[in-house]
Amino acid sequence: VYLPLVTVTGAVGYCIARRMSVGEPRYLNPKNGAYSYRKNQVVWGLHRLLIPDLTLCEGIFDAVHYPGAMALLGKTISGAQCQLIESLKPHTVTVMLDGEAYKEAVAVAKAVSVGYPGPVYVAPIPYGVDPDEYRQQPEKERLA
Repeated sequence: VYLPLVTVTGAVGYCIARRMSVGEPRYLNPKNGAYSYRKNQVVWGLHRLLIPDLTLCEGIFDAVHYPGAMALLGKTISGAQCQLIESLKPHTVTVMLDGEAYKEAVAVAKAVSVGYPGPVYVAPIPYGVDPDEYRQQPEKERLA
């Protein structure tokens, strides 16, 4: 499956592929220079931001299930991605990485909060669970 990442102008700035069958590598990133942007300069979901609250996920398949969610394409955030988020002026930002990446989620939240004046939260996803699995759990289990 090929997933395009659009820029603020609506142009395809980057593309990522994910293998749907069993095998490695699961994700295929293009070679440097294949697109006008690099992976750490874009976020997936920019075209979907319709609500004032933004959720930052690690991967596209986590972000696709949440309205207002974007994928960082990894567990870290770059300065370019932070500037892009600041330019969107969301009311709130919630960082929702995989459960085993809590320390990285806190680091992402700190990086975002440097130039963003609004509240930044870290979602407490249980260890070993990703945001998509978390979303599928009944609400009483998520809140336990």
